[in-house]
Amino acid sequence: MRIVGAILVACHSFWQEIGRSHGLLRRVVESWALAMATLSVCSMAEPAVAASIPSPNLQGYDISFPNCRDHQFPASPGYFTVIGVNGGKAYTTNPCFGEQYQWASASGQLPAVYINLNYPRDASAANGRTGPRGTCPPEDAACLAYNYGYNAAQFAVTTAHSQGVSPTNWWLDIETANYWSPNQALNAQVIQGAIDYLQSQNLHVGIYSVVSMWQTIAGSFAPGLPNWVAQTNSKLPASAFCSSAFAFGGGTVSMVQSWDGKFDLDIPCGNFPVDNFAQSAMPASMAAPTTGPVQLTGPTTGSLAGSGGGTNVSYLLAYPGNNQPRKISFVYWPAGAQVGNALFVQVIQNGQVLATHRATEGSAPGQLQIQFTSGAAGPVTILITNYNNPSTTPPVGYWIRPS
Repeated sequence: MRIVGAILVACHSFWQEIGRSHGLLRRVVESWALAMATLSVCSMAEPAVAASIPSPNLQGYDISFPNCRDHQFPASPGYFTVIGVNGGKAYTTNPCFGEQYQWASASGQLPAVYINLNYPRDASAANGRTGPRGTCPPEDAACLAYNYGYNAAQFAVTTAHSQGVSPTNWWLDIETANYWSPNQALNAQVIQGAIDYLQSQNLHVGIYSVVSMWQTIAGSFAPGLPNWVAQTNSKLPASAFCSSAFAFGGGTVSMVQSWDGKFDLDIPCGNFPVDNFAQSAMPASMAAPTTGPVQLTGPTTGSLAGSGGGTNVSYLLAYPGNNQPRKISFVYWPAGAQVGNALFVQVIQNGQVLATHRATEGSAPGQLQIQFTSGAAGPVTILITNYNNPSTTPPVGYWIRPS
């Protein structure tokens, strides 16, 4: 996909060098303001408002084998912690897992864990020759893949038990940095095998990835599990990625991974499953229903109250692909930097950010025009997020029109 209005930085080795525990790609997006569009008569369609994001005071951390080098951990485990069980690939171990798990338990919450997966190749393929699918004939790649994933999860659980711990929340780390087959259906078999083993042990399962990686590795495979995603656009706060626009595999975003300059920092979303990947794990005051985006076919007005964690509204816009240029006119009030600095508009397609603008980037106060193109056909999501303090700033009124 060719992206206009954005500069993507996608370098796994960069994040390894600065010490990320399991380096998803960071995309650093720059955007610029374009000329203002002439206003026309507005319609009065009501937008769909998404749930507010919980307080960042509930933030946590994830650590794994890279942190073993200097045995440096965050000053506090935070509200929750996720510990890597293996050493970045299936059938490996994190040499200081026990130490890290003990440190994380100081939070008072039972730490969650994650395991990296990959497709079998070379000597490691032997781990899939036998398993719940039986003994696989050499030509039965699906049998081998499923057994490999199932046995990899079993190996990880056994590793945790050998350290005297029995975590109940398990995340599967699915990244393109590890080896995967070009056959997405076979990769899905590996993932499904791991899911099936963990669920057979009455363990709760979620998946860590981002849309682009998931689609590259697993295609349309949709296990419908909780999503843990990475902040792939440094221009927006991590909590903006709780939006359904960044979900993959039929799941809902439960947690967003960011970076505090030294450690992986994790931000919970409104359905964050601290205890058992269930809505009931969140305080009732932080849980709110999320309604789907409405179709944007013409001029539309609305209002959006802010929150410290960000409150958003989303629209769907049909897009033909083939790098056809599209523009979106956006006007908001009250205008001015005090409001606009905490108001953002994004254009997203299949989890990829096509354009990002802070509301103050327009050529005139309170007015913004966004231009984007994409090679892919299909709907794009227009995401408006308001981070203004509701106790000091009234709800923002806005007018939006595709052109």
